[in-house]
Amino acid sequence: MSSFHFSPRPNRAHEINWREWGDTSFAEAQSQDKLILLGISAVWCHWCHVMDETSYSDPEIIRLINERYVAIRVDNDQRPDVNRRYNLGGWPTTAFLTPTGDLLTGGTYIPPTQMRSYLTQVGDAYKNTKETLLAKIAAMDAQREQSRGARAATAKPAPAIVDAILRDIQDNFDSVYGGFGDAPKFPQTDALELVVEKYYAMRDEQLLTVITITLTQMARGGTYDQEAGGFFRYSTTRDWSVPHFEKMLEDNAKLLSVLTRAYQVTQREIFLKTIQPLVAYANSTLGDQTRGGFYGSQDADEHYYALSLAERATLTAPYVDHTFYTDWNAMMATGYLQAATVLRDDSIRERALKTLDRIWNEMYRADAGLFHFQREGSAPQLLNQLSDLAYTARAFLDAYQTTGENVYLQRAQTLAEIALAKLHDADAGAFWSEPREHASLGLLRLPDKSLVENSAMADVLIRLCRLTDDHMYLGVAEKTLEFFAGEYSRYGIMAAAYAMAVDHLLNEPVTVHIVGAIDNADTRELHAAAFCEYAPAKIVQLLDPARDAARISQLGYPINTTPLAYVCVGQKCLAPISDAKGVIEGIKQISK
Repeated sequence: MSSFHFSPRPNRAHEINWREWGDTSFAEAQSQDKLILLGISAVWCHWCHVMDETSYSDPEIIRLINERYVAIRVDNDQRPDVNRRYNLGGWPTTAFLTPTGDLLTGGTYIPPTQMRSYLTQVGDAYKNTKETLLAKIAAMDAQREQSRGARAATAKPAPAIVDAILRDIQDNFDSVYGGFGDAPKFPQTDALELVVEKYYAMRDEQLLTVITITLTQMARGGTYDQEAGGFFRYSTTRDWSVPHFEKMLEDNAKLLSVLTRAYQVTQREIFLKTIQPLVAYANSTLGDQTRGGFYGSQDADEHYYALSLAERATLTAPYVDHTFYTDWNAMMATGYLQAATVLRDDSIRERALKTLDRIWNEMYRADAGLFHFQREGSAPQLLNQLSDLAYTARAFLDAYQTTGENVYLQRAQTLAEIALAKLHDADAGAFWSEPREHASLGLLRLPDKSLVENSAMADVLIRLCRLTDDHMYLGVAEKTLEFFAGEYSRYGIMAAAYAMAVDHLLNEPVTVHIVGAIDNADTRELHAAAFCEYAPAKIVQLLDPARDAARISQLGYPINTTPLAYVCVGQKCLAPISDAKGVIEGIKQISK
């Protein structure tokens, strides 16, 4: 059975001799001195399917590729490390590489007539001017190396960073239709989450407008499936009316979290009414009913999604990719844990915990680390990507705060230790996106540090410090954020996750410590109440005297027969609270 996924419609793309990305393919290209044709696609990608049906089904193109090239096909979602180096502006990416993997030229979708010309002209140019091309590539490599060494002196994480990114968000806000910029329009969930946090802190009505207009327009528009629930990937129009029709687990996970936070802060019913069918869609269509967790995506199908739910029932639903992705599942587990609070549904929480248990049992190995993805019937693949470690550690911390079970804190610490051991650049600061020892092929030799993923890992480390009082975590987080302090501005609103991490570093969060027996009903009531009221980066920790005596002593709390909640911000604490309503009111009071 082929490991490659082609268009579900008739095509001949499988007649091309596609290889996997790996040592064997590169060795073949080098031994035969053949150029590499790299095709980066995605299961859910409409234009990837069109490329399969047109250019890659053309007999002359098939012949030229098989005779003159080593063709390598890569799935974007399975190999984010390859995609971040070679993507040329979207999917599909069609890249022409030297036998050692350096980029010569390429584009995205290339129609048949143009593709035939590319295949001939690029191949001839390499054959006739190889020495000149290789010399130019060597010069570019040297220039890249020099630019990495000439990094500007770093600044320190400061409130001005948060203010600057928040201004960018407000400057780019579309006050008519919500969202940011013009068409095509993406959700930009990190920017929205930052706005929710800062609105809560500042009560700025302009920030409230950004939240309400954007999420309301999205929920009422074509970017949300009004029949079956769930969000499509993005809108091709400014007003959210005409979507690109694929549905991604990642996007729906992030939007579920944002909607939940927005509902907690604003109490807008439309947000709650959007969360409910979104969860139902994720359960029924993307949910793995047997093993737990969620599938990666559902294909685009413009005709199918234009129909009513009853009309859809007469057709075969668009293809669902059953690949299990660790980071996306962790993101959805986080979203489910948050949604369970506002929907008051324990079954949603249990589904999140089952997802996290699957990640730990199937994607983690004590002797290797954390794997990125698993195809049906295959072993898990691609170890220790920063994205997987960061978002899964975050989800385990969410599970620990929600359940009070120490096993989740221990798992989060284990993943953080893997990141520190295998990805952390102790000299310069920050984390590599993937382990350096496994990144030798092609442009994978060029080290990469992702701003967004480093922000997520820094946030994990900040939370670990707040929960354990181990300041080693905080020191690494601070140095990680410092690494990007001189260059964050070039990311614009895409630096919103960085702004949140900086804000969490600089400002003490609301902390709620519940001291009481974990199996005591009053303890559990206090613990549940701690989640009802939103506060940015809130820390909730349930401490059982029989289990957590050392931590209770470290915090300076007495051990009483009556369960008590201690609500604090830094050194400022309220009097001990013994009832659930008091916990909710205490969080409101201390946050003002």
